[in-house]
Amino acid sequence: MNKPAHQGTWLPWHQDRWRSLDRDPLITLWTPLDPATIANGCIQVIVGSHKLGVINPLDPSAFLTEEQARQHAPADKIVHLEMAAGEVVLLHNWLLHASDVNHTDIPRRAFSVCYMDANTQAETNESYALLFGKGALDPASV
Repeated sequence: MNKPAHQGTWLPWHQDRWRSLDRDPLITLWTPLDPATIANGCIQVIVGSHKLGVINPLDPSAFLTEEQARQHAPADKIVHLEMAAGEVVLLHNWLLHASDVNHTDIPRRAFSVCYMDANTQAETNESYALLFGKGALDPASV
C-alpha cells in the first residue's frame, strides 16, 4: 500500500470484503513501512465496529453509503492509528476503517497480509497453498 508524498486519495469508510472468495478472511496484519500519522493519511477506525457484522452483505464493494457512514462512523468515534514504522496492528476485516490523503513530504507505505481459513475457495474453485498445519507445503519444495 502506498500513499506517495502529497498524493494518495481519501479511502472512504469500508469493511474489507473479498468478492472472489467463498468466505471473508477475518484478520489483517498491517505494518507501516514509514511513520503513519494523521498528516500523511494514517488508518482511521471505529473501535468495536466489527461487532456489527457485515453492514452491506449484498454490496460486494463493502463501502458504506454516506448515510451509513454518518450512522456508524461519526466524528466523535474516530480513532487515528498513528504508528511508527515497523509497528504492527491486527485488524478484524469487518472493522470500519478509512484513510486520508498524504499531506506530507514523506511517503506513507505499508505492508498488509490477510490471514484466511485453510478451506477458503475462490469462485473458480481454485484452492490455495496451505502454509501451516497438516498438509502444509514443505518449505524445502518452495
